[in-house]
Amino acid sequence: MGVVSVFDYYLNGMIEKLHRGYSMETYKHYKSSRNRVEKFIKSQYKINDYPLRQIDYKFLDKFDQYLKSKFGVQQNTAWNYHKHLRRIMNLAISLDYIEKNPYKKFKVALEPTHREFLTQEELGRIEEKNFSMERMELVKNLFVFACYTGLSYADISKLHNKHLLIGEDGKEWLIIDRTKTNNRCRIPLLSKAKEILTNYKDYPSLYGTGKLLPVLSNQRLNTYLKEIADTCKIKKNLTMHMARHTFATSVTLSNGVPIETVSKILGHTSLKTTQIYAKLLDHRISEDMDNLQKKLEEKKRIKRT
Repeated sequence: MGVVSVFDYYLNGMIEKLHRGYSMETYKHYKSSRNRVEKFIKSQYKINDYPLRQIDYKFLDKFDQYLKSKFGVQQNTAWNYHKHLRRIMNLAISLDYIEKNPYKKFKVALEPTHREFLTQEELGRIEEKNFSMERMELVKNLFVFACYTGLSYADISKLHNKHLLIGEDGKEWLIIDRTKTNNRCRIPLLSKAKEILTNYKDYPSLYGTGKLLPVLSNQRLNTYLKEIADTCKIKKNLTMHMARHTFATSVTLSNGVPIETVSKILGHTSLKTTQIYAKLLDHRISEDMDNLQKKLEEKKRIKRT
């Protein structure tokens, strides 16, 4: 049995369970990994598939080199391809095709990533800015909405009346299954997010659709966000995904919301994912303390003179 065949078996199962355990986005990622493995096998071994029992450390190392030289992928992107292939090898064990997973010997490390976010002051600058052009005002509001809900672009674009519910506390909640992981997000609506939903309640293009917000394409949104960043004098690469990082850091964690609560709201599968934001805040705390030290020293200097 070959590795590409097991990949196909797994992908067929994903199709059967689509939206019932797997999202289309996850399927596409695995499909991409399957195609990369197949191209690697054809390029390196001149065959259409490679026997599972012959996959070893050398095979995985060559695949890693192939990804980086042929497609120019970075370490963390390569890690994702390996993650998918590792899952296929584990499936092969479950199907009794092999006894051991070669990834027990071959390890792929993740490099630390820099997740940019807005400070509370920067977010406030955007909130307070009024744009005369309706399109720019919409883009601003969609970004701010994401900053106060933690929802991704994909989830905001599918927000529907059915996702807006009254919780046990008698307040409005957004309850939605994440497009990326299918994990359920339960988000109590903060006043700013509620205000934005109210503003677009009777928006013409939403009439009869049940949709809560009018959404442009992600590409267009990110293009206009660059203009907003320039206008608000923010020297960061403003994107819709940065809004999710801003929610995790400046809106929730930095205001004392427990990391377990933030993790649940974001729909993370593991608390480890959320802890990345806590590390970012530690870095911010360190910078703030450095600035404080400078101010204290300056006060001492002035007092002496």
